Amino acid sequence: MSSNRRSSGNFSIRSKLIFLMIIILLLMFSLLSGIIFILNDYVSIQKNITSELNDEITPASKLEIAIPKAVTDLEHSVLDFDTHRLQSWEKQANQIDKTFDMLVAEEQISAHHKKPIERALANWRKIKNIGRSIAKDIEENQVQAASSNFEDLNVSVNHVLNNLETIEDQAILEVEGEFERAEQGRAGNISHSSAIILLTFALVIIAGVYLLRSILRPVKELENGVQQVQEGDLKYRIKVFKNDELGQVSKAFNEMTKRLETYSDRLNEIATHDDLTGLYNHREFYNQLENEADLAKRYGLFFSLAMFDIDFFKKVNDKYGHKAGDVVLAAVAGTIKQTARSHDICARYGGEEFAVILPQTHKEDGVIIAKRICAQIASNPIVLDDPDNPVKLTISAGVAEFERNAKDIEGLFNKADSALYNAKETGRNRAVIYRESA
Repeated sequence: MSSNRRSSGNFSIRSKLIFLMIIILLLMFSLLSGIIFILNDYVSIQKNITSELNDEITPASKLEIAIPKAVTDLEHSVLDFDTHRLQSWEKQANQIDKTFDMLVAEEQISAHHKKPIERALANWRKIKNIGRSIAKDIEENQVQAASSNFEDLNVSVNHVLNNLETIEDQAILEVEGEFERAEQGRAGNISHSSAIILLTFALVIIAGVYLLRSILRPVKELENGVQQVQEGDLKYRIKVFKNDELGQVSKAFNEMTKRLETYSDRLNEIATHDDLTGLYNHREFYNQLENEADLAKRYGLFFSLAMFDIDFFKKVNDKYGHKAGDVVLAAVAGTIKQTARSHDICARYGGEEFAVILPQTHKEDGVIIAKRICAQIASNPIVLDDPDNPVKLTISAGVAEFERNAKDIEGLFNKADSALYNAKETGRNRAVIYRESA
């Protein structure tokens, strides 16, 4: 069914590729036939002229590219104090020397080209001398001294580039004169060949646009989608342009990322939350605690930590069993979560012990929240099997403040746990602030 729909509404990728290959082959055959037929002897003349042009211009062009690149590495070696860039400069300088040697030794270069070559070489030698001075300054850790040579260096670079441009300009003028003489007797042939070339380019451009819109754009969209998923964006969905093979792949990609997003969310939930209570687990509690401590240190904020422990929880397990104990733990966790503020971070630390991180809260205010949680648990018995005999529980809490009581998270936890121990020792069902005298 799907293949029939594709054939009726859209060409397949295979059909598009075959169609484009036929067009390109026909265009290439037409172009080559026309050029061979019209410009038979003109091609050999062009080859000779082009060869002469390459002999004179290619070394100069290489130097125009190589010298600024080498000087850039030299300058970066000073700005970044990078000895690796300095080594790169030395290698490039050696290669530039060889290119100059080849340019000087070229026999085809006319006499009036020799002077700009000699001037360019002289300026290059000056650049090398400045480069040696800079390298020495860098090795001696004299960055300021090395930087002071930049102005002379740039002046010499401009001089050598101007000389190289002069060489190219003179060579181009000579070659243009030869072309003009060759073209005088072949104006008609050039007109025909130009028409063939223009027609071929037009058809190739049309074919290229068709290829771009029909194939390359969906492929680019797929490539971008893969990159987004690799970077962790599982919510990204790619556009589906047509119902061809690439369209089917695009749809499958979107379905895959949708399932991956669901699996990722579930795995993140399992990795960060306690399965019984739904609160953050022990590991995520420490991650959140470290994050709050980093924010407090970076921006001068403050926060408190409240530690809770169910009073006499062992008696609940002994009397009602461990399954009932799990129900009690889940109920206590729910009360803590509901009573705490929306931005407070609640976690099950382990066993019957819970923790609440209180952002932007001093310990004096934190103990008020802890007392409210204790009161809620004490006033709301938990119903198990017998509605007439609910389980009455109490919980104890200890509160400590970051920076005021401890400068690191381990110290903060120990101080809050010490306050919790004090609450247990002084009667339970209460919340206690950590004090040094406690």
